[in-house]
Amino acid sequence: MENEAFELDEYQIDQEPQTWYEDYSSTYNYTLDSIDPHIPENSIQKKSRGRQAKSVNEVKALQCFFKNNKAPKKEYIRCKIIRGQKRAIRHALNNRIPTTTIHKVNHLNPYEIQAWNSFALDVKKYEDVFKEISKTENGPKTDGAAKRKNSEKFVSPEIQKSFNDLYCKDYFGDSLVLENYKLYIDVIFALNEPENLIKRFDFSCCNSANNKHFPDCYMKWENLKQYLKVEMMEDLGVIASCVSNASNQEVSGFEFFTDDFTD
Repeated sequence: MENEAFELDEYQIDQEPQTWYEDYSSTYNYTLDSIDPHIPENSIQKKSRGRQAKSVNEVKALQCFFKNNKAPKKEYIRCKIIRGQKRAIRHALNNRIPTTTIHKVNHLNPYEIQAWNSFALDVKKYEDVFKEISKTENGPKTDGAAKRKNSEKFVSPEIQKSFNDLYCKDYFGDSLVLENYKLYIDVIFALNEPENLIKRFDFSCCNSANNKHFPDCYMKWENLKQYLKVEMMEDLGVIASCVSNASNQEVSGFEFFTDDFTD
């Protein structure tokens, strides 16, 4: 009898686990080994209670700045940073140093001035190209609507509706735009101090009082810079090349002004 019991247990172990379906039209339960091998018409397969995967629209580098999954999505940060770059290009084309935007420059800070000069020199070098790129009507349909209201270009199906993957991949697919964008990120992070970056991005790295920050705060901002400069490009499938010796470029041939340009 003991041998028979052992053989029975071994037989049960070798059987494949059965999937159960609940039929709400009757009081019976069915298995895949029943007479009718098909899933009952009125049955509902039980959902897994396992941990669900994170949304593909989430940005890991932003999660640490927010609680309760309220971090901005990918499209928000792309919109903010691309619009900012275009506005900075218009500032450079008009020989102005911005003082109130996310890329504001303190003319008394040598690091910020040096980063801005490198960015502005690059814009001036390819002035005709960047003048066209910086136009608001050359963005997705959410931008520049008033300027192309009566234009066929506005209703063209080729224009993306938002700062989605297709638009951003095409935008950064231009090598001149990509290299200039990385110089633009250097302008924003020229003074890598938490209080400075909090004012630029309008969100905080901690709840510390008296403007005292922890080493972890600096790491959070550094990770965000890394995301904007490298990981966002990888996410879009854009191969980013390095800007060599950008910080050593010298500015000459035109003069900067410290007045804010609001366009």
